Amino acid sequence: MRTMKIGKTRRTSATTAVADAAKNSVQDVMDTVTGRRAAAARRRNAIRTGVWATVFTGAGILHFIHKETFNDLVPEELPGTQTQWTYGSGAVELALGAAIANPGTREAAGRAAAWFLLGVWPGNIKMAWDWRNETPVKRAIAFLRVPMQIPMIADVRKLRSPRSGWMS
Repeated sequence: MRTMKIGKTRRTSATTAVADAAKNSVQDVMDTVTGRRAAAARRRNAIRTGVWATVFTGAGILHFIHKETFNDLVPEELPGTQTQWTYGSGAVELALGAAIANPGTREAAGRAAAWFLLGVWPGNIKMAWDWRNETPVKRAIAFLRVPMQIPMIADVRKLRSPRSGWMS
């Protein structure tokens, strides 16, 4: 059996082979874990993409179908008519839904969606104020929308294109 000097210790070729095998096994395990993490991140991103594309597209359609509901959310102090703001924000939501669904524009759409959600936050605050004397269920919906905007903004910012990797 051949011996090798490694550092200050002597190892036989058999112990060196065992050490190398252990090192390779650890690397194989790390590669597997990393691969699983990447796959899990891709699944989370696919789910996030589907949810937000659906939410924005659905909300955009609702702006055109039920404009009166959305008109009531528009602060009167804004220039233009409430219907103009309703249709405009509905069109933006439709565009955001399409851009989120498209891998090439998804990341930029996520950033734009975060800004959009921040921009419509005053409408949610107005709704909570306007509905303060409504039924308990309506009040709960209106008041929950205000703080829920924060995690929504944070989540759309996590949208990634499939090629951007799990660490980005």
